[in-house]
Amino acid sequence: MSGQTPTIVRTFWWHGIQKDQHKKPMHYRSWDAICKTKNEGGLGIRKLELVNKGMLINTAWRLVYDSNSIVAKIIKAKYFTYASLWTAPTYVPKSTFWALILSIRHHLEKHVTIQLIEGNTSIWNQPWCPMLKDMHNLLNLEQTNYQIPDKISDLWMTNTKEWVACKITTLFGQQTLDVLLQIPLIPGDGPDILCWKPASSVICSSKSAYRVLATEEAANNPPACIPVQSIQQRVKTFAWRLLRLALGTASRVHKKIPSIHEACSRCGNIEDEKHLFFECSFARAIWFASSIGLKVDALPSSERGLHIQIATILQQGPSQATTGMIFSIMWCLWKARNDLRFNNLNWSIDSVT
Repeated sequence: MSGQTPTIVRTFWWHGIQKDQHKKPMHYRSWDAICKTKNEGGLGIRKLELVNKGMLINTAWRLVYDSNSIVAKIIKAKYFTYASLWTAPTYVPKSTFWALILSIRHHLEKHVTIQLIEGNTSIWNQPWCPMLKDMHNLLNLEQTNYQIPDKISDLWMTNTKEWVACKITTLFGQQTLDVLLQIPLIPGDGPDILCWKPASSVICSSKSAYRVLATEEAANNPPACIPVQSIQQRVKTFAWRLLRLALGTASRVHKKIPSIHEACSRCGNIEDEKHLFFECSFARAIWFASSIGLKVDALPSSERGLHIQIATILQQGPSQATTGMIFSIMWCLWKARNDLRFNNLNWSIDSVT
């Protein structure tokens, strides 16, 4: 079911609710592009796969944060009786639930830390320092000067919160000492605190975990954004499809279905975004008759997309040339095109402006 749900959501987004639900819709953009944040040029739709991982991370967090709960005790007794969640083996027989917890454990490890207050944290199975996984290998078993420590406070001077440098060096080496000296020690009394670093509350939630996962998956170079405040929601959706090259223009549909003609329904030229919204004689008349009074011949040209043209109108156009006005005119041009192409209804210039 989890694999079918994203397919259902994608189909609804591109196809809507139609009488013929067996007809496969045409997808003009990848689902990954749609699920990007709005600041990155997407629509901010949550990816269900990441939502599921976020809930699993939150579940794993609760097992270690509230280790005295009944569920945590049962899981520990079954899967890591003599270890912790952080060091639990992956080779033991496991249920689907535990296998999923282990699959996201590295995400939790990456974003948690322990605030050292009392030093009651175990040295060997808690994520208290970056070298946790190497501590056993670094331990010098040949030395006889010191007993093997159990808790972090065993590496401190008595009644103080200062590292015993000679002890650490003898047991684990100079490199370990250098790392430990960088770890802040919190003044005060009380047990050590497990913290979720991405949240100001230091408590992990499914929402916070999702944001972390989505940020990690985000593209390194998001596209330039054009502000779309104060615009009707349907016009916003249209604007996103326009800027992300996801409109079903005749030329774009023709590439996927050659039997569909790529010519403009009004003038017979090839219909792409540039022609439909700026070069067609009908579009030229609409822009000039609008409150903007735009002469499209003065606009710069671009080979892909209309970002440059829209940005030029915003920067150099009259005060009436707001983002809302520009996209509303373009949305009307799109509606007029669809009515002519599919319903044989010809809009007049007055009905658009």
